Amino acid sequence: MGGFGSGNWYRFGTKDAVEEYCALDVRKLNREGMLDPGYRGSLTWWQGERNVSSIGLLVEHGRVVLKYRHRRGGLGDEWEDVEQAVYLTWTPDRWSGNGESVIRQILSGVRDPCIDAMAAKLRDKGVRIMLRPFHEFNDAGAQYHRRGDGTLDYATEAAQRQALIDVWRYLVGRFQAAGANNVGFFWAPDEGGGSRSLVSLSYPGNAYVDWVGSDRYNSASLIHFSGCAVNGWVEFYRIFNYPISQCGQQNFHDQFAVANGKPFFVGETSTRYDSAIPGRKNTWYADIAKAKDPADTARYMPNLIGVSVFDQYIVGENNSDSRIDSNQTDAMATSGTLGTQDPAYGLNGWVTLARDARWNAG
Repeated sequence: MGGFGSGNWYRFGTKDAVEEYCALDVRKLNREGMLDPGYRGSLTWWQGERNVSSIGLLVEHGRVVLKYRHRRGGLGDEWEDVEQAVYLTWTPDRWSGNGESVIRQILSGVRDPCIDAMAAKLRDKGVRIMLRPFHEFNDAGAQYHRRGDGTLDYATEAAQRQALIDVWRYLVGRFQAAGANNVGFFWAPDEGGGSRSLVSLSYPGNAYVDWVGSDRYNSASLIHFSGCAVNGWVEFYRIFNYPISQCGQQNFHDQFAVANGKPFFVGETSTRYDSAIPGRKNTWYADIAKAKDPADTARYMPNLIGVSVFDQYIVGENNSDSRIDSNQTDAMATSGTLGTQDPAYGLNGWVTLARDARWNAG
């Protein structure tokens, strides 16, 4: 995680830069017990003997609530109190002392103590919890089937497919053996990116999957695909409910959720801002409600039950500012320039979606 802090408080009149923000290491927080539900505490950052920033943490089931203050524009602005919820995704990581891939480590049994401890911990929470392990496993950058040196632990795609099925079923089996029946498993490849053939033959089976989903973003880029075989500005339905004619492939909602009678949940998505059409981002979010309108045959997704927006400030790998209310464009991300915040930059559209009777039927 990154991008949390009190803003550019020491260089008035300059733009924010990634290295000027305080960072939270979720792995360190987990090791120190600071992600255990019920934890309350705070973190402080220092430069020499000077306290430069602090943040409060309140941990609830599946999320951390961050409380801090910041100045949106610098020294000339008033301090604002911020309370922000950050949701957690758990997936096994590779041990630094073991050169084998995550998948091979799990299947060999060496990760059983970690898996069993997590199963027992979640079992005892007494609430429904969904895990999304091996998300975007078909993406070219996925590390699950790679060794510590980056080479493939499974040389062929056929071997990767079988390993993905085996390790998924292994995880589910360990949780069920521990009595963690309150834990469900959410299978979510990358929609429109990576290997389609790897996805098509890697489905673990209905007995091992509770939800089906996928991840994809409207990057509004002319270089990178936003939807299957399409780039530029792409609407929500053309990312997750595209016709076969768009790219010669069936969308994952129909191929896996509808075909197998499973709920469909979008695991990650968001959209860039379009400076040429200021209201376009708001409309993009508001129009997600059309996916629940049976009369809109092009957009209707009968098995869609939810959407998770990747509302993160800074993603270091590509300078992406994915906040709902950010005006970062694709060009700004390419140059490393972060956006500024205003409800008109997308949040208003999200609120419209949340209030739409088609979406919020309950």
